[in-house]
Amino acid sequence: MNVEANESKELVGQFFHSYAEGGEYQYQGFILSSPEPGYYLCQLFEWFTGSQSSRKLFRIAEMSDWTFYSTAEAMNENYQYTKYR
Repeated sequence: MNVEANESKELVGQFFHSYAEGGEYQYQGFILSSPEPGYYLCQLFEWFTGSQSSRKLFRIAEMSDWTFYSTAEAMNENYQYTKYR
């Protein structure tokens, strides 16, 4: 198995927060799949309700400063105690 395929498997199934330029939260979600090498289909969640909102395709280059979590609980706990990166 090549390194790129191994990295894809490691990110799929992870929860995440992404950040805007000023360091504030931008997106929160879950990585559903990697339909092509270097691309990830993500399920985004609403900030106030936590319910599923939309799906968005991201390139790995856009994800370099994201924070990843193995569980939704870990993601939510981090959000509770911090508002900026």
